[in-house]
Amino acid sequence: MDIHHILAESFQTNVTSLRQIWYFKSNMNLAMKLLIFAAIALFSIEAFSEEITGPATVVDGDSIRIAGTEIRLHGIDAPEWQQVCQLRGQDWACGEAARETLNSLSIGAQFHCTWSNRDRYNRPLATCFAKDTNLNDMMVRAGTALAYRQYSDRYIEQENQAREAKQGLWEADFVAPWDWRQCVRLPGNELLESQCRKRKDRTRR
Repeated sequence: MDIHHILAESFQTNVTSLRQIWYFKSNMNLAMKLLIFAAIALFSIEAFSEEITGPATVVDGDSIRIAGTEIRLHGIDAPEWQQVCQLRGQDWACGEAARETLNSLSIGAQFHCTWSNRDRYNRPLATCFAKDTNLNDMMVRAGTALAYRQYSDRYIEQENQAREAKQGLWEADFVAPWDWRQCVRLPGNELLESQCRKRKDRTRR
């Protein structure tokens, strides 16, 4: 084997080693960057989240009040308290039923709510627990609230399960709360335009 061949092999070995070192360092750098990014994201979530604990008053099927603060349950939308649905051909006060369901889930319990954002009415958009029960989750599972897809996809699976089991609203004829607030009604319950404007003025979401 001549010197040129030996030098060529040595050069190729060094090049391969350098490539392996570069590849290893690149992967290490990427892993470190990902770890740093995850740590920053976790810190940001924790740093900007707030919480409140105490007995609650139920306002409607997706709103409560603790210590004078009105809180909107995030990711769900329940019928408005004055909303009427149709169950087996009869009027059903589904809005009142939603409020009663939330009330029954929380009787005698301390609420614990956490949030990091507020809605346009400055209400905290929270996930709330009564003892170990996630109230947002249970309202959708019970069929007395819908997954509010416009703002979150967290409770879609729970809604699908409630629909399949014909729980609550899914046994009835109803208008989705977000449509009801835009004056959509079941046949026979249509509003005049003047009535619609008045109801829009009184309804917050």
